[in-house]
Amino acid sequence: MADSAAGLVGTRNDVDTGLAGRVSQARQLIELAERTLNSAVVYEVERGSSWAQIAAYLGVSAEQARERHTPAVHAWNSAWTSAWTSAFEEPYRLDETGRKRMPQLPTAAYDPNWACTQLDR
Repeated sequence: MADSAAGLVGTRNDVDTGLAGRVSQARQLIELAERTLNSAVVYEVERGSSWAQIAAYLGVSAEQARERHTPAVHAWNSAWTSAWTSAFEEPYRLDETGRKRMPQLPTAAYDPNWACTQLDR
């Protein structure tokens, strides 16, 4: 998001963006910020924060926060549940040729030691 915002600060002749192009880029930045906010709310709900606690940082009532962000929480839960349930039932799938096994779980599920080493780095 920081890189996107930095790109909006023009200091020279702007040959990369046509007329009104910066408006499009700014709108994309707002959409990215909204997705980031939804992700943060989902994270907070998942770790046990109440709607009142979340709402305090959003500057709205708990009911307003719940109404605005519950769809993102539900989307996260249903996407996670369906994706992981099927992946755990069948951790590999065949590619389009039908010859190569493709993992459906994150690398950490297949090689947790490697993943831990990468996280430590």
